[in-house]
Formats: sequence, C-alpha cells, structure tokens
Amino acid sequence: MMWTRTVDKKELLGFLYSEKAGVFLEPRQISSIDELQEPGVGELRVIWGENPKLRLMPSIVVVPENERRDLLAWVLTYIPHLRPFTAYSRVLTLDEARNALKRRQSASLGSLDKACAALILGEAASHAEGKKGPTELTRNACASTYSFSISRAIALGASEKELSLITRRWSRAREITGQPRLRLSTQDLQVPWEVLHSLIEVDRQVKGFPEALQILVEACRDIHNENEIGEVIWKELIGRQMPDVFELPKKMNGPREERVQVFEDAIKSLLLAPGVTTTTKSFVCGYLASRLAPGSLEYLSLVLPLGQIASTVPFWYCLCSGLSEGSDVYRYAEGLALRAIRDVLLHDSVLESPRCDLALSELEIILEAEGGLRGFRSGNPGNVEVELAPCIVATLRSPLQKDGEPQGDLFHTENSSIKEIYPLLDELTWAMDRVGSISRRLRGHLNPGNGSKTKRKK
Repeated sequence: MMWTRTVDKKELLGFLYSEKAGVFLEPRQISSIDELQEPGVGELRVIWGENPKLRLMPSIVVVPENERRDLLAWVLTYIPHLRPFTAYSRVLTLDEARNALKRRQSASLGSLDKACAALILGEAASHAEGKKGPTELTRNACASTYSFSISRAIALGASEKELSLITRRWSRAREITGQPRLRLSTQDLQVPWEVLHSLIEVDRQVKGFPEALQILVEACRDIHNENEIGEVIWKELIGRQMPDVFELPKKMNGPREERVQVFEDAIKSLLLAPGVTTTTKSFVCGYLASRLAPGSLEYLSLVLPLGQIASTVPFWYCLCSGLSEGSDVYRYAEGLALRAIRDVLLHDSVLESPRCDLALSELEIILEAEGGLRGFRSGNPGNVEVELAPCIVATLRSPLQKDGEPQGDLFHTENSSIKEIYPLLDELTWAMDRVGSISRRLRGHLNPGNGSKTKRKK
C-alpha cells in the first residue's frame, strides 16, 4: 500500500517546510505503482511508503526524465537544509520507480553467494596489490568494487538493461569523483560476471552468447555441480591450440606439492600460448590455480602477481574457488567475504529511506556547483556512498580526501608488524611445497632403481 499526491514545486516547498505533510496535501491511497500516470510538465508525483501523517519526507518523487536535473538544482537552492535531498527521498522517473517496485522483495544469490563473495574479494585484492595484502582488505575496499555493486543488482533481480545502466553509472561515479585508475576495467570484469549471472539466473538465455563464452558457462557449471570441469567440456575449452594442457587436471589430483610443481611448470607456457584468446588462457590458469587447494583462497596472494601478465587470472581463480562445493571463502581474511555478502543481501526497499549519502544524479549537480562537496557530511568518514540505482550503492573515496590522507576504513592504517604476517605465511606455505617437491626429485636421482638408501661411510 502507498500514498501519493500530484504537486508542483511550490506545494513541495510548502510541505517540506511543514510538519504536517499528510494534512497539508490530502494524499490518496493506491495499491500499485501501475495506477500512476506519467507526470506532466511541471508536475511531480510524490509517493510515501507509509501514511504521510507519520512520515514527512516522501519515499519517491517521480519526475519526467528531462526535468530531474532542474528539480535537484532547485531543491539545492531553495531547501538547503535538505542537502543532499536524495539522502532522504529518491528522485526517479516513473519507469525507474516501477522497475524498482517490481523487483524481488528479498535479495538472493541462491547457492552461488560464495562465488559472488569470492569475486568481490578478488577484485578488491587486485586493486590493492602492491599496497596491501589480501588479508588486510576492509569492508569499504570490498564495497568500492564493481563486483559489489553488480552482485547487489543481480541479487535484487535487475534486468539486463538495468545491469548495463549500473555498469555505466559505476564508471561515471568514479570518473566525476576523481578515483584512481584501476588495473581491472569493467570490460575485463564483465565476462566473468556474464558467466556467473548465467549460473544464478538459470532461465537466462545463453544461446546468443559467443561460443567461447557458452563453453565458459558450462565449465563453471561443471565446477559448481561436480567440483571440477568434466572431460568433454575441458576438451572443448582447450581446443587444438593447447594439447599439452589436456592432462594437467589429472596431474592436479596428486599431493599438494606435486600440484604446485605442475602448476608452476605449466603457467608460463599457458599464458604465452599462441592462437588462444586471452580470456580462455586466463580462465584455464585461474582454474588450475584453484586446484591447488580446491574451494579455498589460500593461494590468492601468490596468484595475484599473474595479473600483471593477464589481468583477470586472479579473478577467474577466485570464481572457480567460490564455485567449488564446500568452499571456505567465508573463512578467508577473518570472515571479510561473509561481511561483504551480508551487505550485498541486506533488506532494503524503494519505499524506505535511502541508505546512502546521495544519488549519482545529485552528486553530478553538486560537483558542478561552486564549492562542490565542501561542508558535505558523509556517513562514512573519508568516503561517500553513492546510490547508482534504487537500493544499489557504491562506496567511493571522497573527492575532498587529499592525497596521503587516511581513506577512512578503505585500508587498515595502524602501524603494526602484525599486518605483514599473513602474506608472509602464504609465501612460506608455497615455499615449503616447493622444497618438498625438489627434495623428492633429488631423492629420485640419488636413489635410482629400487629406491634403496645410500649408506653414509663411517
């Protein structure tokens, strides 16, 4: 149930300065957004999710698309105590309001929540490489990723059109706030997300996808259902260009140190293989890396440097690890992935107050105005939470943040040697595996034949 009233700017100004909006406007009750018509020139459709006598600020202000900027600029001028206005009420077109109200009521990623969480961590770790280790990532570092915003959109059942819009708006938000350039672009990330989206939305049509992308979808489906890629799909995946790769998955079933050796010997030739698309090579490398410790992100810090050769290898590694049955990604980095996915799945409604600092549409206007965000108070010090679409928020470094200043909770800033321990432990684990492998190979040379031990002379 909703309450609504058609007003003009003067009436809007009147009740926003009043404390009795319900009495002032005499709104009518409606049961569906479909009962509303497109507002005319100069008209606003004001919507409340509960009786306006109990709540002054409207949930939604519906405007014609070509009048949104004018309305937001007008509010900033004449109602300064409600700056930013979109922290209190959403300013949407009628189509945007309809789409938001017709989404699924509760966010859900089905059985693929761990895969989404792994992608969020993988992207955050890739962006932070060289600055902080994967185990030092924070909630804000995860919430600032493209993967976080797109996970949220998919969890809410956003349409293909809405997902494309969110991708553009995420890039636009970073652009206008002067965010640093990232190693992984949205174009790099879209293929893995196309694959995962097709697994989450089982009715999604993949027949129109390129053949190479269809094979990746089936390969990931195998990992999710069978814990590994089946022989038929694997053969289709590697094709004729990588015949030496065909037996590698079988070799990755031995002791861990042997798996490490197999992976280490194969990785360079894989990444430099001629006649194979970068996407396929990156996926194969990421999948083989995930077989070192299936279902775990234990080797993330050691896979990250491969991103310098092929940027999406760590991303595919995380996806394959998150898809594996019994994946323990929620235990990684003291449960950070679980916290990230909790935020992705938080209940929210377009009829409730926004959970952001402001919407992208208003941020653009404020940054164009004299003074910009000066005097702006965010709910997350050093960062700004921007709504890209109803109930879908991206966390960004505040444009007011000066270079060299701590970025809120983006990364830990305490000066303590403890933060260096976990990456070093990861390196030590890798080194011990290598030592074990070299030791056995040396023994093989020293003890040929029956493997009898060489006696030490007295």
